Amino acid sequence: MTPKFDVSQLYYRPGSSVVYYRRDASGYRGFDRDSRPILLTIGGSTTDQKYVSDNETWQFVLEAELGNKINVVNAGVDGQSTFGHLVSVRDWHSSEFKGGKVHGILFYFGVNDGRLLINGGIKLEEYYKSRDANGFSENLKNLIRGILSFIER
Repeated sequence: MTPKFDVSQLYYRPGSSVVYYRRDASGYRGFDRDSRPILLTIGGSTTDQKYVSDNETWQFVLEAELGNKINVVNAGVDGQSTFGHLVSVRDWHSSEFKGGKVHGILFYFGVNDGRLLINGGIKLEEYYKSRDANGFSENLKNLIRGILSFIER
């Protein structure tokens, strides 16, 4: 059964106020599992778009604008932070996409990390340093290395 939501209280939508939200068995939206190159999109609610129908997400529009030559896969997770996205690359996406199937990753980070900046005056850099002796800049370098390594598989 495909979940559907009535968005009439959220925003105006011409015609029906019902949107359909599907994910496949692996948790992806808009993944046709064909031979086209894959662009994996990772982010929070602005990537997931729970209250937008499958054929109206920005991934769907981007795929169409690219002439349907690339499979733009939605791996968005509402409320996810940068740490959660890193864990998802390591534990979810890397096990799903082996052997160089992913030709690119688009990370769309944003507001979910904002609470780290304002919660009790914690700065993002201090938050990262408190969790890893290498500090923020090393974590960022490791993230980029990890992404490149993931893409090269």
